[in-house]
Amino acid sequence: MSAIATDSLGQSALTTTTVRQFRRAVALALLAVGVGCVLYAVEKFIICPPRRFVENPASVMTRAIGLAHFWIGWLFLLTSPRIRTAQALGRLLVLVLLGAGLCVICGLSGASHNPFVFLFLYGYFLLHEVRDQTMLYQTYGDAPASGPEGKVFLDALCRSASLGLTTLLTAGYLLHGLVSGKIAIESATIQGCLIGGLVVLLLCSVGTTVQALKLGCQLYGDVSSTLALHRPILLVYAGICAILLLAAVGGSVVFNLIILIHAAAWLLFLCKQLKQRPAPARFGLWSWLRCTPTGFVVLHLGVAALILALLCLRVYVWERVGLLSEMLNASSFSYWSLMHITIAFWRPR
Repeated sequence: MSAIATDSLGQSALTTTTVRQFRRAVALALLAVGVGCVLYAVEKFIICPPRRFVENPASVMTRAIGLAHFWIGWLFLLTSPRIRTAQALGRLLVLVLLGAGLCVICGLSGASHNPFVFLFLYGYFLLHEVRDQTMLYQTYGDAPASGPEGKVFLDALCRSASLGLTTLLTAGYLLHGLVSGKIAIESATIQGCLIGGLVVLLLCSVGTTVQALKLGCQLYGDVSSTLALHRPILLVYAGICAILLLAAVGGSVVFNLIILIHAAAWLLFLCKQLKQRPAPARFGLWSWLRCTPTGFVVLHLGVAALILALLCLRVYVWERVGLLSEMLNASSFSYWSLMHITIAFWRPR
């Protein structure tokens, strides 16, 4: 491929639907954090209650929007005609049990208070995010039409990006913990495990990247052509990478931002899909909420607002006591995420 053609592809990548939608998702995620900061300021400086429910704006907004994303996704899945077969229900049940098993293992291991479990949780979510962004890239029509071989390449590229970002996540988390003093690494055994884990991740990341590039060269001719043709999704990966680089400074705020971007990306994608579909034949409240872009946004905002209200009641009225309070606290969000990611592996056949 000529240099002129490659440059043209690179410039046009910025205008693709994949990159535009990712930029919008980042903007929506930042807007959500901004709303959280406004709630934080109002509660702390105007209301001045003895207890506050917005102690961390990014965390509270992630729980509200993330849980809305999870619950609505499950609602749509369970009411979908695609799930109404014994085989589909059986596969879903297997994934539910697998997710529940992961929750039990993580809970017994100390949940997010254990650094290794924390890294597993966010590494698992990164795999989910990269996989979904790659799928959106193909659905938007920005991926080159390369047949089955192209799908094999994209699967390899997805694995490479997931491992690379998980390696970066691990390094950033450890650096932030060491600099801030929140992670005390005094045991030689722990030091060895952390260093060994990073080395293994790095080697796996390099190996999968080499494999992906080899597949790309076989399919597209050379490395530069491969990178140019798939620049839209590579720019998305680079955007996630740039956000993770801030983890050494921003800590958990950065990790929350990744989750908010994921929820926003799906909201934008489904709104775009709904705009292209004909209006439902029978128009009722449920049809409006499920089948129209405006109704879909209203549904998400309504559920997120309801969750914010419940988080407020959890602190002001229930005083963080009770089953519902436990289900809505920050540590329980990890279990909701595990179930969401695992169930998301379900696909119709």
